[in-house]
Amino acid sequence: MGKKISIVALAIVALLSCENPIQSGLGSKVDINRPTIAMANPRNIGDHIRGIVELGINAKDDIGVSTVQVAVTKDPDTGETLPESAWKWTNAVRDPLSGLWTSSIDTTAWPDGDLPVVIKAVDGTGKSVVFEGMYSVKNSNPEIELQIPAEEPYTPEKHMELVTGGFMVGIARDLWGIAPGYPKIQFWPEADGEEPLNPVDWLDMDTYANLNAAQWAASGSGKTALEFRFHAKDRSDPSLSLEEMPSLRPGVYRFRFKVRDVEADSPDVLYPAEGYHALEVITARELPVITMAARDENRNYLQGQYHREPFFISAEASHTTGIYEATIEVRKEGDPEATVLARQVYSDNTPVGTGSELTYKRLLETFLIEPGKNYVHTDVEENTAIPPTDYRFVDGTYNFTVRTTSKQTSYATQTLTIYIDTTPPEINITLVQPNVLEYSPANAMTEYTVNGFVAADMSSYDANNIGVVTPDPLAPNVAFREIKYLILD
Repeated sequence: MGKKISIVALAIVALLSCENPIQSGLGSKVDINRPTIAMANPRNIGDHIRGIVELGINAKDDIGVSTVQVAVTKDPDTGETLPESAWKWTNAVRDPLSGLWTSSIDTTAWPDGDLPVVIKAVDGTGKSVVFEGMYSVKNSNPEIELQIPAEEPYTPEKHMELVTGGFMVGIARDLWGIAPGYPKIQFWPEADGEEPLNPVDWLDMDTYANLNAAQWAASGSGKTALEFRFHAKDRSDPSLSLEEMPSLRPGVYRFRFKVRDVEADSPDVLYPAEGYHALEVITARELPVITMAARDENRNYLQGQYHREPFFISAEASHTTGIYEATIEVRKEGDPEATVLARQVYSDNTPVGTGSELTYKRLLETFLIEPGKNYVHTDVEENTAIPPTDYRFVDGTYNFTVRTTSKQTSYATQTLTIYIDTTPPEINITLVQPNVLEYSPANAMTEYTVNGFVAADMSSYDANNIGVVTPDPLAPNVAFREIKYLILD
């Protein structure tokens, strides 16, 4: 009985008390919830950051948040993940107006890459929550890689070279993204001096990743890699379209680029950082050299143009400045247009020879072409144009064409005609005379019994009208189709 009385007494004390018997200082409240953390700045995990970044942390708790701490869990020098014992915690400060907790991280000396951040919030009763976020440091400037012509240091003795009417090709790259409307170019004759006559005259490129300048400027989102092209055309008459503009006259020109990333307040970056590039526009003195052939499955060269067994189309393109791009296309006789084939082989430029004989070549080859079957391939290169999956090499005449552009933008093509014929010809013997006995059993060859001199009338047919035509050795201007026969004893 005494035991029951003590329990009741305890209950009465608890009911009469205004204090929380479990957590002191909370009055009648019981704290069972942990704090919550949401990022106000940067808002999204994975966002790019640069320089000194102020984190805006929205930490909340039903009782109240007492502290918020921030730590970076990666060594900026080695790039290795730090053990928890090596984390350096920084106390965030609460802004009384916004209610956000703020803390700064200086990424100025950090290389581009991941920045893992840990944030810990603690409430008044000691309950805590840990938030982990990964951001991307991007302190570097956008980069421009000039692909045509090949970029070389400027000297008075040697300039980059571009064929008149040709085009410059470059790629602008940035981890954050290239801003719409960029890059831009200044392009002026050397005779105008060290700077263009109108220094504020920055021109748009002719194409940006297959978009025109207006489409790219209005796109609204950046690209981490963007190909651009600028043609060597005379732009003195702005009313002319690009196709109508005449080619630039041969001579020496100067140019520079400016580019920026998608951050709203990022500055323009010049390439080169100082001065300019020099470019000599020349008439085409050298065209790419192309050799192409059909090869069998063992890579042996095939003779002739008539094929019924599987084969590859192989090609080699060369030029003293190197090959910028090369494609293999096919057009069946009667088709309205050609189809670009995916390439199984597309090598880098390889130097061949030395000194004045030095040239650069690229190899390219189709996947296996099997007469009568679909073209089976894997797309080995991004942005390679490929035929539809039902493209079939049926019997017919095919023109395979290699198109190539040098790094000087000179252009050349070469075509190889292949006749695919999987249908064998038919031969009918209509008359054999004289004969002693003719016997024609069902589903078998006709048998003739003959003796002495025999004449036979034969007719031949081929669905594709393809065959070997042999010149008459006694009459140079006469040719005939030759049928061979075999006499069995």
